[in-house]
Amino acid sequence: MKTAPTPETWNTRLLLFILLFTTLSGAVRKWVLTGAAAGNIILFAQLLMPFVFALLFRPDPEATRRWHPALGVLGIVLVALAFNPLNKTVYHGAIGIVIHAGFWLLMLVYIQHRRVMPVERLSAPLLLLCAGQFALSYVQYILPADHVLNKYANEETVYAIAKVGNLIRATGTFSYLSGFGSFVTFVGLAVWGQGAMPQKPWYRWALMGMAILMSLFSGARAIILLTLLFSAFSLLPGWRPGRDAAGIVRTLLIAAAAGWALLQLPLFQLGVTNMQKRFTENIAEGETKGRIVESVAEVIHFRGSYPIAGIGLGCTYQGANALWGTANALEAYGYYEEEGERILLEGGYVLFVTRLALYMLVFSQLAGPWPYRAIVLILILLYTNMAFNTYNTVFFFLGLAYVDRCYRMGESSETAERSDRR
Repeated sequence: MKTAPTPETWNTRLLLFILLFTTLSGAVRKWVLTGAAAGNIILFAQLLMPFVFALLFRPDPEATRRWHPALGVLGIVLVALAFNPLNKTVYHGAIGIVIHAGFWLLMLVYIQHRRVMPVERLSAPLLLLCAGQFALSYVQYILPADHVLNKYANEETVYAIAKVGNLIRATGTFSYLSGFGSFVTFVGLAVWGQGAMPQKPWYRWALMGMAILMSLFSGARAIILLTLLFSAFSLLPGWRPGRDAAGIVRTLLIAAAAGWALLQLPLFQLGVTNMQKRFTENIAEGETKGRIVESVAEVIHFRGSYPIAGIGLGCTYQGANALWGTANALEAYGYYEEEGERILLEGGYVLFVTRLALYMLVFSQLAGPWPYRAIVLILILLYTNMAFNTYNTVFFFLGLAYVDRCYRMGESSETAERSDRR
Protein backbone atom coordinates (compact mmCIF):
# COMPACT_ATOMS: atom_id res chain seq x y z
CA MET A 1 0.00 0.00 0.00
CA LYS A 2 1.39 3.35 -1.05
CA THR A 3 2.07 5.68 1.87
CA ALA A 4 1.34 9.40 1.79
CA PRO A 5 4.39 11.65 1.27
CA THR A 6 5.84 13.31 4.33
CA PRO A 7 5.28 17.08 4.76
CA GLU A 8 8.92 17.65 3.75
CA THR A 9 8.52 15.66 0.51
CA TRP A 10 5.18 17.22 -0.35
CA ASN A 11 6.40 20.75 0.29
CA THR A 12 9.56 20.13 -1.75
CA ARG A 13 7.41 19.12 -4.73
CA LEU A 14 5.21 22.18 -4.24
CA LEU A 15 8.23 24.51 -4.05
CA LEU A 16 9.67 22.89 -7.18
CA PHE A 17 6.39 23.40 -9.04
CA ILE A 18 6.36 27.09 -8.10
CA LEU A 19 10.00 27.47 -9.15
CA LEU A 20 9.43 25.78 -12.52
CA PHE A 21 6.20 27.65 -13.27
CA THR A 22 7.73 31.02 -12.41
CA THR A 23 10.87 30.31 -14.43
CA LEU A 24 9.31 28.77 -17.54
CA SER A 25 5.86 30.36 -17.91
CA GLY A 26 7.39 33.36 -19.67
CA ALA A 27 8.69 31.08 -22.41
CA VAL A 28 5.14 29.92 -23.05
CA ARG A 29 3.97 33.54 -23.25
CA LYS A 30 6.76 34.53 -25.67
CA TRP A 31 7.02 31.56 -27.99
CA VAL A 32 3.97 29.29 -27.65
CA LEU A 33 0.73 30.99 -26.55
CA THR A 34 1.52 34.45 -27.87
CA GLY A 35 -1.99 35.89 -27.79
CA ALA A 36 -2.83 38.63 -25.30
CA ALA A 37 -5.65 36.64 -23.67
CA ALA A 38 -3.47 33.57 -23.06
CA GLY A 39 -0.65 35.76 -21.78
CA ASN A 40 -2.95 37.50 -19.32
CA ILE A 41 -4.23 34.15 -18.00
CA ILE A 42 -0.66 32.92 -17.44
CA LEU A 43 0.29 36.19 -15.74
CA PHE A 44 -2.77 35.98 -13.47
CA ALA A 45 -1.83 32.40 -12.59
CA GLN A 46 1.60 33.71 -11.65
CA LEU A 47 0.04 36.31 -9.37
CA LEU A 48 -1.87 33.52 -7.63
CA MET A 49 1.22 31.36 -6.93
CA PRO A 50 1.53 32.57 -3.29
CA PHE A 51 -2.11 31.61 -2.67
CA VAL A 52 -1.61 28.23 -4.35
CA PHE A 53 1.31 27.64 -2.02
CA ALA A 54 -0.66 28.73 1.06
CA LEU A 55 -3.58 26.47 0.20
CA LEU A 56 -1.59 23.35 -0.70
CA PHE A 57 1.40 23.26 1.67
CA ARG A 58 1.58 20.60 4.38
CA PRO A 59 2.04 22.13 7.86
CA ASP A 60 4.63 21.17 10.43
CA PRO A 61 3.00 18.58 12.74
CA GLU A 62 4.77 20.22 15.68
CA ALA A 63 3.55 23.74 14.87
CA THR A 64 1.01 25.17 17.32
CA ARG A 65 -0.95 26.93 14.57
CA ARG A 66 -1.22 26.82 10.75
CA TRP A 67 -1.17 30.59 10.15
CA HIS A 68 1.20 33.19 11.52
CA PRO A 69 -0.72 35.78 13.64
CA ALA A 70 0.70 38.63 11.54
CA LEU A 71 -1.30 37.40 8.55
CA GLY A 72 -4.53 38.27 10.36
CA VAL A 73 -3.37 41.85 10.96
CA LEU A 74 -2.23 42.14 7.35
CA GLY A 75 -5.57 40.84 6.08
CA ILE A 76 -7.55 43.42 8.07
CA VAL A 77 -5.35 46.28 6.81
CA LEU A 78 -5.51 45.16 3.16
CA VAL A 79 -9.27 44.65 3.11
CA ALA A 80 -9.83 48.07 4.68
CA LEU A 81 -7.55 49.76 2.14
CA ALA A 82 -9.00 47.82 -0.80
CA PHE A 83 -12.47 49.30 -0.31
CA ASN A 84 -11.29 52.91 -0.39
CA PRO A 85 -14.11 54.98 -1.96
CA LEU A 86 -11.53 56.90 -3.99
CA ASN A 87 -10.67 53.76 -5.95
CA LYS A 88 -12.11 53.26 -9.43
CA THR A 89 -13.72 49.82 -8.86
CA VAL A 90 -13.81 47.03 -6.28
CA TYR A 91 -11.96 44.91 -8.85
CA HIS A 92 -8.94 47.16 -8.43
CA GLY A 93 -9.09 46.51 -4.70
CA ALA A 94 -9.35 42.75 -5.15
CA ILE A 95 -6.32 42.67 -7.46
CA GLY A 96 -4.53 44.93 -4.99
CA ILE A 97 -5.07 42.44 -2.16
CA VAL A 98 -3.55 39.67 -4.31
CA ILE A 99 -0.55 41.84 -5.19
CA HIS A 100 0.19 43.16 -1.70
CA ALA A 101 -0.43 39.91 0.20
CA GLY A 102 1.73 37.62 -1.95
CA PHE A 103 5.22 38.06 -0.50
CA TRP A 104 4.04 38.15 3.10
CA LEU A 105 1.89 35.07 2.65
CA LEU A 106 4.88 33.13 1.35
CA MET A 107 7.35 34.35 3.97
CA LEU A 108 5.09 34.02 7.00
CA VAL A 109 3.95 30.52 6.04
CA TYR A 110 7.61 29.57 5.63
CA ILE A 111 8.61 31.05 8.99
CA GLN A 112 5.75 29.25 10.73
CA HIS A 113 6.60 25.88 9.14
CA ARG A 114 10.25 26.15 8.08
CA ARG A 115 11.14 22.80 9.68
CA VAL A 116 9.19 21.06 6.88
CA MET A 117 10.18 23.51 4.11
CA PRO A 118 13.44 22.05 2.76
CA VAL A 119 14.15 24.74 0.17
CA GLU A 120 17.76 23.55 -0.07
CA ARG A 121 16.49 20.44 -1.88
CA LEU A 122 15.95 22.70 -4.89
CA SER A 123 19.73 22.94 -5.33
CA ALA A 124 19.97 20.35 -8.15
CA PRO A 125 17.01 21.70 -10.18
CA LEU A 126 18.31 25.23 -9.62
CA LEU A 127 21.70 24.30 -11.06
CA LEU A 128 20.04 22.84 -14.17
CA LEU A 129 17.75 25.85 -14.59
CA CYS A 130 20.66 28.20 -14.07
CA ALA A 131 22.75 26.42 -16.71
CA GLY A 132 19.85 26.60 -19.16
CA GLN A 133 19.20 30.28 -18.47
CA PHE A 134 22.92 31.01 -18.77
CA ALA A 135 23.19 29.33 -22.17
CA LEU A 136 20.02 30.98 -23.49
CA SER A 137 20.89 34.44 -22.17
CA TYR A 138 24.37 34.21 -23.71
CA VAL A 139 22.85 33.46 -27.12
CA GLN A 140 20.28 36.25 -26.72
CA TYR A 141 23.03 38.68 -25.72
CA ILE A 142 24.88 38.28 -29.02
CA LEU A 143 21.90 37.81 -31.38
CA PRO A 144 20.23 40.74 -33.20
CA ALA A 145 17.17 42.41 -31.68
CA ASP A 146 14.79 41.04 -34.32
CA HIS A 147 15.71 37.39 -33.69
CA VAL A 148 12.89 35.19 -32.42
CA LEU A 149 14.83 34.36 -29.25
CA ASN A 150 14.80 38.05 -28.30
CA LYS A 151 11.03 38.39 -28.33
CA TYR A 152 9.10 39.97 -25.47
CA ALA A 153 5.56 39.00 -24.52
CA ASN A 154 3.01 41.55 -25.82
CA GLU A 155 5.64 43.28 -27.92
CA GLU A 156 3.11 45.84 -29.14
CA THR A 157 3.27 47.44 -25.67
CA VAL A 158 7.08 47.68 -25.71
CA TYR A 159 8.81 50.66 -27.31
CA ALA A 160 11.96 48.77 -28.33
CA ILE A 161 14.13 45.79 -27.43
CA ALA A 162 16.46 47.03 -24.68
CA LYS A 163 20.21 47.12 -25.32
CA VAL A 164 23.39 47.62 -23.34
CA GLY A 165 26.03 49.07 -25.61
CA ASN A 166 25.52 47.41 -28.99
CA LEU A 167 24.28 44.13 -27.53
CA ILE A 168 20.86 42.94 -26.43
CA ARG A 169 19.83 42.86 -22.78
CA ALA A 170 18.97 39.20 -22.26
CA THR A 171 15.63 38.02 -20.86
CA GLY A 172 16.18 34.25 -20.72
CA THR A 173 12.87 32.38 -20.65
CA PHE A 174 11.09 35.34 -19.06
CA SER A 175 8.57 37.66 -20.67
CA TYR A 176 10.54 40.82 -19.90
CA LEU A 177 13.81 42.01 -18.38
CA SER A 178 12.45 42.23 -14.84
CA GLY A 179 11.74 38.49 -14.61
CA PHE A 180 15.23 37.52 -15.70
CA GLY A 181 16.76 39.97 -13.24
CA SER A 182 14.67 38.46 -10.44
CA PHE A 183 15.90 34.97 -11.33
CA VAL A 184 19.53 36.11 -11.28
CA THR A 185 18.90 37.65 -7.85
CA PHE A 186 17.59 34.29 -6.64
CA VAL A 187 20.76 32.62 -7.91
CA GLY A 188 22.80 35.24 -6.07
CA LEU A 189 20.92 34.51 -2.85
CA ALA A 190 21.60 30.80 -3.36
CA VAL A 191 25.30 31.63 -3.66
CA TRP A 192 25.05 33.48 -0.34
CA GLY A 193 23.32 30.49 1.26
CA GLN A 194 25.85 28.03 -0.13
CA GLY A 195 28.57 29.84 1.79
CA ALA A 196 27.14 28.26 4.93
CA MET A 197 27.12 24.77 3.36
CA PRO A 198 30.73 23.53 3.05
CA GLN A 199 29.79 20.13 1.62
CA LYS A 200 29.78 21.14 -2.07
CA PRO A 201 32.06 24.15 -2.67
CA TRP A 202 32.07 23.56 -6.45
CA TYR A 203 28.31 24.20 -6.49
CA ARG A 204 28.79 27.68 -5.06
CA TRP A 205 31.55 28.54 -7.54
CA ALA A 206 29.48 27.30 -10.49
CA LEU A 207 26.44 29.32 -9.45
CA MET A 208 28.55 32.39 -8.68
CA GLY A 209 30.25 32.40 -12.08
CA MET A 210 27.00 31.97 -13.99
CA ALA A 211 25.20 34.57 -11.85
CA ILE A 212 27.88 37.21 -12.48
CA LEU A 213 27.87 36.58 -16.22
CA MET A 214 24.05 36.53 -16.41
CA SER A 215 23.91 39.82 -14.51
CA LEU A 216 26.12 41.33 -17.21
CA PHE A 217 23.93 39.83 -19.95
CA SER A 218 20.87 41.40 -18.26
CA GLY A 219 22.41 44.86 -18.44
CA ALA A 220 20.72 45.74 -15.13
CA ARG A 221 22.95 47.78 -12.82
CA ALA A 222 21.06 46.81 -9.67
CA ILE A 223 21.27 43.10 -10.51
CA ILE A 224 25.03 43.30 -11.04
CA LEU A 225 25.53 45.07 -7.71
CA LEU A 226 23.28 42.64 -5.85
CA THR A 227 25.06 39.63 -7.38
CA LEU A 228 28.45 40.97 -6.35
CA LEU A 229 27.12 41.80 -2.89
CA PHE A 230 25.75 38.29 -2.32
CA SER A 231 29.00 36.81 -3.64
CA ALA A 232 30.93 38.95 -1.16
CA PHE A 233 28.69 37.75 1.68
CA SER A 234 29.64 34.20 0.69
CA LEU A 235 33.36 34.94 0.86
CA LEU A 236 33.89 37.41 3.70
CA PRO A 237 35.22 36.30 7.11
CA GLY A 238 32.66 35.42 9.70
CA TRP A 239 30.56 33.66 7.11
CA ARG A 240 30.79 30.36 8.96
CA PRO A 241 31.26 30.41 12.72
CA GLY A 242 34.55 28.88 13.78
CA ARG A 243 36.09 28.92 10.33
CA ASP A 244 39.90 29.16 10.55
CA ALA A 245 42.03 31.88 8.99
CA ALA A 246 43.64 29.45 6.54
CA GLY A 247 40.22 28.54 5.16
CA ILE A 248 39.33 32.21 4.70
CA VAL A 249 42.59 32.94 2.87
CA ARG A 250 42.13 29.85 0.67
CA THR A 251 38.61 30.92 -0.31
CA LEU A 252 39.71 34.47 -1.13
CA LEU A 253 42.58 33.17 -3.25
CA ILE A 254 40.20 30.92 -5.18
CA ALA A 255 37.86 33.88 -5.69
CA ALA A 256 40.74 36.02 -6.95
CA ALA A 257 41.84 33.27 -9.36
CA ALA A 258 38.27 32.81 -10.61
CA GLY A 259 37.92 36.57 -11.10
CA TRP A 260 41.17 36.70 -13.06
CA ALA A 261 40.00 33.80 -15.25
CA LEU A 262 36.70 35.57 -15.98
CA LEU A 263 38.57 38.72 -16.95
CA GLN A 264 40.41 36.76 -19.66
CA LEU A 265 37.15 35.90 -21.43
CA PRO A 266 36.48 38.30 -24.35
CA LEU A 267 32.72 38.11 -23.73
CA PHE A 268 33.18 39.03 -20.07
CA GLN A 269 35.45 41.94 -21.04
CA LEU A 270 32.82 43.14 -23.52
CA GLY A 271 30.09 42.86 -20.89
CA VAL A 272 32.11 44.85 -18.38
CA THR A 273 32.91 47.52 -20.99
CA ASN A 274 29.23 47.87 -21.95
CA MET A 275 28.16 48.13 -18.32
CA GLN A 276 30.82 50.72 -17.56
CA LYS A 277 29.53 52.74 -20.48
CA ARG A 278 25.95 52.42 -19.21
CA PHE A 279 26.93 53.46 -15.69
CA THR A 280 28.81 56.50 -17.05
CA GLU A 281 25.96 57.58 -19.34
CA ASN A 282 23.33 57.20 -16.64
CA ILE A 283 25.38 59.23 -14.16
CA ALA A 284 25.90 61.97 -16.76
CA GLU A 285 22.15 62.04 -17.53
CA GLY A 286 21.25 62.16 -13.84
CA GLU A 287 19.28 58.89 -13.95
CA THR A 288 21.43 57.19 -11.31
CA LYS A 289 20.94 60.04 -8.86
CA GLY A 290 17.21 59.94 -9.56
CA ARG A 291 16.99 56.22 -8.80
CA ILE A 292 19.09 56.45 -5.63
CA VAL A 293 18.02 59.77 -4.13
CA GLU A 294 14.69 60.77 -5.62
CA SER A 295 12.99 57.44 -4.90
CA VAL A 296 13.62 58.07 -1.19
CA ALA A 297 12.62 61.73 -1.42
CA GLU A 298 9.31 60.75 -3.07
CA VAL A 299 8.40 58.83 0.09
CA ILE A 300 9.60 61.45 2.58
CA HIS A 301 8.05 64.36 0.67
CA PHE A 302 5.03 62.61 -0.80
CA ARG A 303 3.13 65.04 -3.03
CA GLY A 304 -0.18 63.15 -3.11
CA SER A 305 -3.40 64.51 -1.65
CA TYR A 306 -4.21 61.35 0.33
CA PRO A 307 -1.11 60.42 2.36
CA ILE A 308 -2.87 58.53 5.17
CA ALA A 309 -4.78 55.74 3.39
CA GLY A 310 -4.05 56.48 -0.28
CA ILE A 311 -6.45 56.09 -3.21
CA GLY A 312 -7.04 52.34 -2.97
CA LEU A 313 -5.18 49.09 -3.50
CA GLY A 314 -4.54 48.20 -7.13
CA CYS A 315 -5.09 51.74 -8.39
CA THR A 316 -1.60 51.93 -9.96
CA TYR A 317 -1.66 48.42 -11.46
CA GLN A 318 -1.57 48.80 -15.25
CA GLY A 319 -3.52 45.64 -15.96
CA ALA A 320 -6.42 46.70 -13.74
CA ASN A 321 -6.44 50.20 -15.21
CA ALA A 322 -6.49 48.81 -18.76
CA LEU A 323 -9.53 46.68 -17.93
CA TRP A 324 -11.57 48.91 -15.63
CA GLY A 325 -10.23 52.44 -15.97
CA THR A 326 -8.09 54.74 -13.84
CA ALA A 327 -9.15 56.47 -10.63
CA ASN A 328 -9.71 60.20 -10.98
CA ALA A 329 -7.45 60.94 -8.01
CA LEU A 330 -4.63 58.98 -9.64
CA GLU A 331 -5.01 60.85 -12.94
CA ALA A 332 -4.79 64.11 -11.04
CA TYR A 333 -1.56 62.96 -9.37
CA GLY A 334 0.32 62.46 -12.64
CA TYR A 335 3.47 60.45 -13.29
CA TYR A 336 4.72 57.78 -10.87
CA GLU A 337 7.25 54.95 -11.14
CA GLU A 338 9.10 53.72 -8.04
CA GLU A 339 7.56 51.26 -5.59
CA GLY A 340 7.66 53.50 -2.52
CA GLU A 341 5.65 56.15 -4.30
CA ARG A 342 3.16 53.59 -5.58
CA ILE A 343 2.73 52.11 -2.09
CA LEU A 344 1.79 55.56 -0.77
CA LEU A 345 -0.56 56.16 -3.68
CA GLU A 346 -2.39 52.87 -3.11
CA GLY A 347 -2.40 52.60 0.68
CA GLY A 348 -0.79 55.71 2.11
CA TYR A 349 1.44 55.63 5.15
CA VAL A 350 -0.87 53.02 6.70
CA LEU A 351 0.28 50.48 4.12
CA PHE A 352 3.85 51.75 4.15
CA VAL A 353 4.23 51.37 7.93
CA THR A 354 2.50 47.97 7.87
CA ARG A 355 4.98 46.72 5.27
CA LEU A 356 7.90 48.17 7.24
CA ALA A 357 6.79 46.33 10.38
CA LEU A 358 6.40 43.07 8.43
CA TYR A 359 9.85 43.41 6.87
CA MET A 360 11.40 43.89 10.30
CA LEU A 361 9.46 40.90 11.65
CA VAL A 362 10.48 38.62 8.78
CA PHE A 363 14.16 39.58 8.78
CA SER A 364 14.38 39.24 12.55
CA GLN A 365 13.26 35.61 12.14
CA LEU A 366 15.82 34.68 9.48
CA ALA A 367 19.21 33.14 10.25
CA GLY A 368 22.55 34.63 9.24
CA PRO A 369 24.82 37.51 10.30
CA TRP A 370 22.67 40.47 11.28
CA PRO A 371 24.80 43.04 9.36
CA TYR A 372 24.19 41.12 6.13
CA ARG A 373 20.47 40.88 6.82
CA ALA A 374 20.33 44.58 7.65
CA ILE A 375 22.01 45.54 4.37
CA VAL A 376 19.62 43.38 2.33
CA LEU A 377 16.62 44.73 4.23
CA ILE A 378 17.62 48.34 3.52
CA LEU A 379 18.15 47.60 -0.18
CA ILE A 380 14.77 45.90 -0.44
CA LEU A 381 12.99 48.70 1.40
CA LEU A 382 14.50 51.47 -0.69
CA TYR A 383 15.11 50.05 -4.14
CA THR A 384 13.32 46.74 -4.76
CA ASN A 385 9.99 46.45 -6.53
CA MET A 386 8.61 43.64 -4.39
CA ALA A 387 4.84 44.12 -4.45
CA PHE A 388 4.39 45.00 -8.13
CA ASN A 389 6.91 42.55 -9.61
CA THR A 390 5.43 39.08 -9.20
CA TYR A 391 8.78 37.50 -10.08
CA ASN A 392 10.50 39.31 -7.22
CA THR A 393 7.72 38.12 -4.92
CA VAL A 394 8.50 34.46 -5.64
CA PHE A 395 12.26 34.58 -6.19
CA PHE A 396 13.05 36.70 -3.13
CA PHE A 397 10.92 34.34 -1.04
CA LEU A 398 12.75 31.29 -2.39
CA GLY A 399 16.13 32.98 -2.03
CA LEU A 400 15.67 34.24 1.52
CA ALA A 401 14.23 30.89 2.61
CA TYR A 402 17.20 29.15 0.97
CA VAL A 403 19.66 31.35 2.86
CA ASP A 404 17.82 30.75 6.13
CA ARG A 405 17.76 26.96 5.72
CA CYS A 406 21.43 26.81 4.71
CA TYR A 407 22.51 28.81 7.74
CA ARG A 408 20.47 26.67 10.11
CA MET A 409 21.81 23.46 8.58
CA GLY A 410 25.37 24.79 8.71
CA GLU A 411 24.98 25.72 12.37
CA SER A 412 23.52 22.29 13.17
CA SER A 413 26.40 20.55 11.36
CA GLU A 414 29.03 22.54 13.26
CA THR A 415 27.27 21.90 16.58
CA ALA A 416 27.30 18.17 15.82
CA GLU A 417 31.00 18.29 14.90
CA ARG A 418 31.88 20.05 18.17
CA SER A 419 29.89 17.43 20.09
CA ASP A 420 31.76 14.60 18.33
CA ARG A 421 35.13 16.07 19.37
CA ARG A 422 34.21 16.03 23.04
